[in-house]
Amino acid sequence: MHHIVGGYPHHVLRDLAKKYGPLMHLQLGEVSVIVVTSSEMAKQVLKTHDLAFASRPKRLVMDIITYDSRDIAFSPYGEC
Repeated sequence: MHHIVGGYPHHVLRDLAKKYGPLMHLQLGEVSVIVVTSSEMAKQVLKTHDLAFASRPKRLVMDIITYDSRDIAFSPYGEC
């Protein structure tokens, strides 16, 4: 987290990608994040694991605000 503070996020992620490579795992507090910084790597990841990234996580707040997560931004992948 201390790597991200103090600069523009896209510059910081670019610098981290130069140091650690195009595929990085970041732990931002409780949130686990995968950062892909090259188009070739993104194509490989999304081609292989597209269903894992197709849905949004279930959140009680979003269920209440968005009619059981059925709006366009938070609807689950597939049939409701």
